[in-house]
Amino acid sequence: MKSLTSVTLAFTSIAASAGMWFGIESPILENVHLAITVSNNVVTAGSTLVLSVSITNSSIHAIGVPQTTQGKTAVPLLDAKLTNAIGKSIRLTPELQREMSAAQPLLTIKAGETRKWELPVIIKKDVEPGDYTVSATQSCTVTQMNSGSITQRHYVIAANPIRIQIK
Repeated sequence: MKSLTSVTLAFTSIAASAGMWFGIESPILENVHLAITVSNNVVTAGSTLVLSVSITNSSIHAIGVPQTTQGKTAVPLLDAKLTNAIGKSIRLTPELQREMSAAQPLLTIKAGETRKWELPVIIKKDVEPGDYTVSATQSCTVTQMNSGSITQRHYVIAANPIRIQIK
């Protein structure tokens, strides 16, 4: 029997790239990385897949990521989905709200900090068996003070997709 550690290491994915921020092209955010791993690369429809999420901020600025709660724990509002070979996507996480507001709670990840979470997602029973990729993106905000004014920039970081099979 394989240990969870060996499975996790086999399916790690890291990337930082440009993406879409609520329909607007986002520039690349250097030195901030989103990594995802999955608890298993073969999953039965109707079961739970655990996404291990890690955000590493190697930049010189703190970043804020939209958050939600899982029980009593604050977790990132990650956009994760399954995509099959013909491009049909199935959302694994709740749909992101379309506009950020001052009231949107943010998790702060300090410069030089790595934060990790475990996010269980249910693979619905009606998902057709086959080969899929799990992809994830995370929106984030960088706030900077320059000469007494505050500048806020919005970015999207993306993890490389991981291949899984649904039975």
